[in-house]
Amino acid sequence: MHHAYIDYIWETFRQRQRTACGVDPASDYPHAKYSEEHAAEHGMYGISSFKNKEGMADFWIKNWYNYTDTPTCANNCSDSPDLYCDKDINLCASQSRVSFGDDGIGTIAPLKAVPQPQVIAAREMTSTPGDATSTVDVDDHIREGV
Repeated sequence: MHHAYIDYIWETFRQRQRTACGVDPASDYPHAKYSEEHAAEHGMYGISSFKNKEGMADFWIKNWYNYTDTPTCANNCSDSPDLYCDKDINLCASQSRVSFGDDGIGTIAPLKAVPQPQVIAAREMTSTPGDATSTVDVDDHIREGV
């Protein structure tokens, strides 16, 4: 998740370059002064079929991924049940499971029940010689290590 967050920060920066600075990050690739490996036309490290400048293209954000807005007090903390607007700092903050009484002793709220997925026994159909069909329980194969 850390790298996804860094990518989000980078994309926010790219959008700000457009709106606040008048710079198009998809086409205004900087000159590689000290390292040819960072030049616009150089192949990307690890995926050399792409050039460095292609990694800056708008194609990726338009076709491969997108980001939702960061929760803010203005958007009601994205209606998240885990966040609230801390009006003292005007930022969304995590809901605490611990509440402290006047005596300073904390009590922990119980976790919300999370519905467990239902497991349905998997079955596969296999053909046997003579066109007869039998059903084999896949769970039995797993237990037996087949």
